[in-house]
Amino acid sequence: MLLLAVTMPRCFFDADPFLGAHGYVLCPERCDDCRGPLRVYTEWHHNGGEHTTNGPQYFCRTPTNRVATMSDQEMDGRLHELEPYELDWAPAAATYMTLVLLLVPLAAIRAISVNRRAERQAADLEEEMATIARSAGLAVPAGPLLGGRSGVGMGLMALAGSLLLPLAIIALELALR
Repeated sequence: MLLLAVTMPRCFFDADPFLGAHGYVLCPERCDDCRGPLRVYTEWHHNGGEHTTNGPQYFCRTPTNRVATMSDQEMDGRLHELEPYELDWAPAAATYMTLVLLLVPLAAIRAISVNRRAERQAADLEEEMATIARSAGLAVPAGPLLGGRSGVGMGLMALAGSLLLPLAIIALELALR
């Protein structure tokens, strides 16, 4: 779901959710005189009634490459010249990672709420099972029957994975340049 929030505005509106701010961090790693913010450009191909694209492209600004001031038509004609200033996957990965970090507090609040409701339901079921066992003349087990394990560890592992993958993409792209 977050991936759609990252890519859709870039493909259709040449807009970045963070106004290209990740370029301030990523671009100096791309080339010596590169700086942010990033310029997002999407090259569209029009064939009859069909419109296709390979997705957004991200370009770092320099004092001389005019990326910040070029029109879309100029960008389209000079893409081959601007290749040294282009970043491929790192900007999308950085935006995704930032959105994940911004949503962690909301996810934590939601997880706590869901966990409390589940614990109440488990306690109600435990009580109901104990009542049934007593009415059937059976011994009621001393410990919880439903195994009250917490999902905090699994949640932390999912969070780590959702942050490590985009971080690895960023590091790999910048290392290979």
